[in-house]
Amino acid sequence: MSAKHIQERDAMQRLTDFLNEVGMLRHTPRSGYAFLGSGRETVAEHSHRTAVIGYVLAKKTGADAARTVMLCLFHDVPEARTGDFNYVNRLYDTSREREALEDAVTGTGLEEDVLSIWDEHAARETPESLLAHDADQLDLILNLKRESDLGNRYADVWLKSALERLRTDIAKELAQTIVRTDHTDWWYLGPEQKWWEKKS
Repeated sequence: MSAKHIQERDAMQRLTDFLNEVGMLRHTPRSGYAFLGSGRETVAEHSHRTAVIGYVLAKKTGADAARTVMLCLFHDVPEARTGDFNYVNRLYDTSREREALEDAVTGTGLEEDVLSIWDEHAARETPESLLAHDADQLDLILNLKRESDLGNRYADVWLKSALERLRTDIAKELAQTIVRTDHTDWWYLGPEQKWWEKKS
């Protein structure tokens, strides 16, 4: 959409455009799984659990939970325009994520807030931004652990790299628990064994 066409739309139209754009994340695949050979998710799915993880990390450390969640929620919004750039893609190309986000929010009245969130996340200087980055990695670590449990031996190699990217003590501690926990424990270990054996 050209700058002229954006200027011709009122704020509610631009907000509607923005919300439709955010909805595109439901249809934007996380591209790294093609290299891993198994697993799949959309950027929206990733962003949702990343935000929940960010909340958990912030609550455990006394950081601003609301701010951390906002950083997590908005960190991949530009990918509605750029697509998901995985680690191999980044070796050869870059995406102009901030520019994409600027174009997405222009005329919405959200420019200052959303771009401030983006800049804080990108700078990695505040406790909340460090937790948000770690939440991003922990979501990947959870997915890689699941793929490992299901037999993808390459997921173990990826796990080692993802673990090295963590920066906060709380994230490192949680990651170690994730790595040694079967991804099915949360549901299978809930009821007593006889629950699973009884006939309906």
